[in-house]
Amino acid sequence: MTGLLVWKSVWQAIFEARLYWQLSLSHPRRVNIVRVVAMQCALQPLSLLAIPAALVLTIPFAWTVAFFRNAGLFAALGEADPIAAARRQAGLWSRQNWYLLGLASFAALLLFANILISIVLLPQLGRSFLGIEGEFARLGFGLVNLTTLAVAASITWLFIDPLLDAVYVLRCFHGESLATVKT
Repeated sequence: MTGLLVWKSVWQAIFEARLYWQLSLSHPRRVNIVRVVAMQCALQPLSLLAIPAALVLTIPFAWTVAFFRNAGLFAALGEADPIAAARRQAGLWSRQNWYLLGLASFAALLLFANILISIVLLPQLGRSFLGIEGEFARLGFGLVNLTTLAVAASITWLFIDPLLDAVYVLRCFHGESLATVKT
């Protein structure tokens, strides 16, 4: 599981870096994979503890989410000190960050409900329109169990996570643009 988390985080950072380079209209540079893997191995396990703790404490939650999303991006971009850059960018526009997380949470809740309804009703539709009656169609609403909820939550996260990546890349791009304009 740890290997899968690191693998996901590394490719997520590379995706973010490519998106950033496309925004900045610069040519993609070679990504130092060893550095990105080392950064993800160091930071992403901490995020599994820090983000829920920040959610309980409420106030630092938006900053913590932004920091961990930005750290992978800056490591993949080859930033000299990705931790400092991620910290600097995470502190920008706190209100916008909270609105973003609220909107993403609301969208995720709606998407989760739609996916769950689709999973439950799909066997019934198969029975109604095609005459196919299997075990899932016979279960009816008994199909709503912990496994179904986990599948719906996983599919929801597969849709929401890349959108959050893209939004945080945009935030970093605009934050870096402000820094280069001032200098």
